[in-house]
Amino acid sequence: MRRLSTVFVALLTIGALALAGCDSTGINDGGDGDEDLETLRVEDLPADPDTTSGPGRPQGYGRYTFFDLRENEIVLRSPNDNRADSASTEWDIAVQSTDIIVNGGPRGPGQGAVYVAKEAFQDVTQVNTESLTNYAAEDWYSYNVNGNNIVRPKPGRTLVVRTADGASYAKIRILSYYEGTPETPAESNAASRYYTFEYVLQDDGSSFE
Repeated sequence: MRRLSTVFVALLTIGALALAGCDSTGINDGGDGDEDLETLRVEDLPADPDTTSGPGRPQGYGRYTFFDLRENEIVLRSPNDNRADSASTEWDIAVQSTDIIVNGGPRGPGQGAVYVAKEAFQDVTQVNTESLTNYAAEDWYSYNVNGNNIVRPKPGRTLVVRTADGASYAKIRILSYYEGTPETPAESNAASRYYTFEYVLQDDGSSFE
């Protein structure tokens, strides 16, 4: 009986130590109070999809879709939406075809900025604030490499964005430009101008660690 009691007490002690390393949500914080940043995924964000039928260059309405990274939601999508919100700080990035803009400078009234890091998503741990000079993402994709008119995100490219309120940063990995994220877009006949991407938002400094 004494042996069983000793084992029971030991198990209770181990359990208490394990709980001490976790917060109320059950996330192990390593003892320093910092939680891992969440990676969010956005699927098939429409970027002014093709309104025509048949072959030829896709033709849309020439309108951007505006997206709020802070709330992880679309602000404006259809051509019939009230476009007044496009002149607000409610959105952080906007997409139209292969164009990706941010809410700042000539693009909007916010404090947004962007640069494309030549680093893999997981390797971008700090924001290089000196590189935040553009208001549109450049050189993030390749086109028609194999003669099949396909847009592909360049490997080892990560978009780093300052949000419209100037208080947060996001790093973005674009996974696909085609609806449904097909592995081989050229063989799938999937519609283009649909972004799937992952991002991490940091609202406490410029570190993603």
